[in-house]
Amino acid sequence: MPAKQQASALGRQAHVVNNYGAVVDLEAALSAGGTLVAAVAAVGSWKAAGRSDKAATALTSIERDRWHAEMTPKFKITLKDPSMTRTVLYVGLEGPTTLSHLDTIEMTIRDDMPGRAELTAENGVSADEIRQQIWGPLRFVRGVDGGSSDGRTVDTFELPVGESRPFAVDVTLSPHWYSDPQAWRDQWDGTPLRLTLKCTREGFEPWTVKSEVPLSVPPRFQAW
Repeated sequence: MPAKQQASALGRQAHVVNNYGAVVDLEAALSAGGTLVAAVAAVGSWKAAGRSDKAATALTSIERDRWHAEMTPKFKITLKDPSMTRTVLYVGLEGPTTLSHLDTIEMTIRDDMPGRAELTAENGVSADEIRQQIWGPLRFVRGVDGGSSDGRTVDTFELPVGESRPFAVDVTLSPHWYSDPQAWRDQWDGTPLRLTLKCTREGFEPWTVKSEVPLSVPPRFQAW
């Protein structure tokens, strides 16, 4: 076949007529189709990578939470002589061993129930007055170990695993609106000392540990 006819035949082969009667360059169409397929594949790969990253992030978060839970500080808290009006509270950090130590511990005495101020404010007693009163058997001694004026907190402290610290505590006094101090004392017979310990350690999210220290016998009220 002459060269001119071959070129004409190739030209006819490289073009097709679409459904609308328009002539389409077949090579260009195939090239565009290949680009589109590659683009679709790239998008699919990107979405798959995104799903993989999310799954990895979720797994890392689960592992981090599990590790944090396993490293929750374990305390042993005891009273030297619960029967005395003023006694010593021992706070010991028992583990876990891999924790090594706590950088800070904020210890607070909790009331017998949450939200007491809002629930029991009445008869001329304000919510602030109720909030300032410790509703429980014991308080920290004011001014000792950084004991606050209301006896609810002490200074923040650090503690290595396997060590303990003593804190002075004494009985709570009845609030001014109680006419019968004995009724106040009787109210706490058999009631534990309720504590909240907020703990920090570099490299970890903080922990909040709640503890209840039993009083085997009610405190004896003596003059000091």
